[in-house]
Amino acid sequence: MDLIRRSSSRELTSNLGESLVTPIRTSGFSPTKSASYEVETELAEFGILPVKEETPTKPPNRLVNKPIVNLERPWYKEAVFYEVYVRAFNDADGNGFGDLAGLASRLDYLSNLGVNCIWLLPLYPSPLKDDGYDVADYCGVHEHYGTIEDFQVLVKAVHERNMRIIADLIPNHTSDQHEWFKKARADRNSPYRDYYVWSDTPDKYSDARIIFLDTEPSNWVPTLHCSSLDVDDDNDNDDDDDDD
Repeated sequence: MDLIRRSSSRELTSNLGESLVTPIRTSGFSPTKSASYEVETELAEFGILPVKEETPTKPPNRLVNKPIVNLERPWYKEAVFYEVYVRAFNDADGNGFGDLAGLASRLDYLSNLGVNCIWLLPLYPSPLKDDGYDVADYCGVHEHYGTIEDFQVLVKAVHERNMRIIADLIPNHTSDQHEWFKKARADRNSPYRDYYVWSDTPDKYSDARIIFLDTEPSNWVPTLHCSSLDVDDDNDNDDDDDDD
């Protein structure tokens, strides 16, 4: 067994030499920093050595990721992605919601983890009935998350760290608060009318899979509280409904 013998005070004062500064070694033993520091501290207590203060550890320098360079494979097949739901990530202004500024303040942490690409879940203006996938405006930022300027600052900061940034785009459906839907619903001849699927009966596409079974009894009736087809009073035909 490897041992470190504690010397008596007489031995300490009469044997000032390498045996005092370095712990006793046996074959294959390499003293640890803590063992050496313990002996030196004991010498300092007897006035043989000056008190030695430990040097405070410096915080690690910010690591900047190296760009992904592999001409044989697309960059996204080599990258490490970090998916971020901004609303739940980091709150910079203390309003109870995560925001873009909060995400920007943690980019060094993500870079040090080795992340190559930030993947943003929907951050557009939305009534948030579907975690932001019900988009009300593809060209804006939800007020809880910040502004377009905040987004531009984030993108610049990401690129400064040799990382990339992508954002979810949901072109196949919108919120009923989107201007496209409002115009499509208001006029059957609207150029936006064909952006959506309309039906005079809830039986259309009856074989389509219902995704949210806990809240949707069909692909047409929006809530379990509806006993019949939700009528559209904004159209000439009161039996029209929408599927956003």
